[in-house]
Amino acid sequence: MSVAQPHIISEENPFIARETDLRILHNRPLRLHGGGILLCQNGHAVISIDTQLYDLRTDAQVILLPGSVVMIESADSDFRVVCFYFTRQLFEEAHRQFDPTFFHHLKHAPVYYHSPVSAMPTLHLLNLIVLAYADMSNDYRTEIASNYLRIILLNVYDKVRRNELRTMPEEYTRKEDLYHRFIRLILENCTRHRDVEFYANKLCISKRYLDTVTRATVGEAPKYTIDKHLIQEIKTLLAFSDMPLQQMADYLHFPDQSYLGRYFKRHTGQSLLAYRSAL
Repeated sequence: MSVAQPHIISEENPFIARETDLRILHNRPLRLHGGGILLCQNGHAVISIDTQLYDLRTDAQVILLPGSVVMIESADSDFRVVCFYFTRQLFEEAHRQFDPTFFHHLKHAPVYYHSPVSAMPTLHLLNLIVLAYADMSNDYRTEIASNYLRIILLNVYDKVRRNELRTMPEEYTRKEDLYHRFIRLILENCTRHRDVEFYANKLCISKRYLDTVTRATVGEAPKYTIDKHLIQEIKTLLAFSDMPLQQMADYLHFPDQSYLGRYFKRHTGQSLLAYRSAL
């Protein structure tokens, strides 16, 4: 089952670059097939990335990894970003030979707040990518965009490696490691499993210890974390697919459409149809 992407990237069209207000993501969560880089040019917004909220203001840079679930929670009327959206393959080519801990950093700290001066090189590169995207007759536009993407990532990688990776402990604490494994399991399984026991068993720990882990790491009960991710998945299906509600209930392994509707309303205060019709 696939969910339509608002702007399609593919082998034939491996990247998109333009200035936008990201209106397509306003209160509509989207799971990215590829990766993305955003640089805020004007205004202010609150963006949700994998259920975590971040402030976006002028010169804020966002790096979105493939598979991220993204939504704009609120935005000023003058909010604008330069957006570079690219395939997973393009991303993998651009970050070859990077330390794996860099991607752990990007996953948990996707937003970087530039000064006006430090934002200028990234803005210049993104503008060059926008020009390359517009040059449809250029046979090498994808290679050009890939090289610019690698330069942007190398610049971030250098700052992170020098300023942050050196100060990280060689190993995460056991609780941090368990929490990150828990989140990965949720992303892989929340459409089929929403009970805490399933995840505790996968992690080979008790439900009580999983509760201790999540509360110590992020201050949440594990069931709350599971439900939070599943609600975003439901919102994504409502926003970017025309799937009938009963089929959606089957896909998400709910007993029936009514059960799914009660679950969604309990967590959001809205019915499924009200949420879909408001988009």
